[in-house]
Amino acid sequence: KTVAWTISKAALTVTAGDASVTFPQAAPALTASYSGFVGTEDKTVLGGTLSLDCDYDGTVYAATFAITPSGLTSDNYEITFKAGTLTVSKASVTAPAAETLTYNGSEQTGVLAGTGYTLSGNTGTDARDYNATATLVDGYIWSDDTTAAKTVAWTISKAALTVTAGDETVTFPQLPELTAD
Repeated sequence: KTVAWTISKAALTVTAGDASVTFPQAAPALTASYSGFVGTEDKTVLGGTLSLDCDYDGTVYAATFAITPSGLTSDNYEITFKAGTLTVSKASVTAPAAETLTYNGSEQTGVLAGTGYTLSGNTGTDARDYNATATLVDGYIWSDDTTAAKTVAWTISKAALTVTAGDETVTFPQLPELTAD
């Protein structure tokens, strides 16, 4: 009599390791762990190449990204792949400060641009008070742990101007011709 029998594949789990990064830095090295090898066997008995895929590239912010393992094969193991998580922290930036400016007849920038925020109302020409608004870009937080737009007051001061009256000599009763420089 012939009896059919089977050796079933052993269960093996490949789990992507969790990781973290601060936006917009490059992703850290991704890792994986293995659970379920029989005896002294290790990952060297597996076929294929482990791939750890993550959509994070430092250009678009999201709080988390999946780390997905794949690519390994085996005749002796039933491989289950479990995703890990890349946690992305917001980068801390300092709110911009006002420049010291004096009227010069040209457009001037009262609050300089920087990383992590956009600016509006930061240029002007005339001597007066202005307000610029700094608005965070996604993936950033102010160094004081707030996220609301910041208003930055700035001023173009009046330029100094000296008017000097010209000296005149006259004989009475003539009127002088007055001049100024």
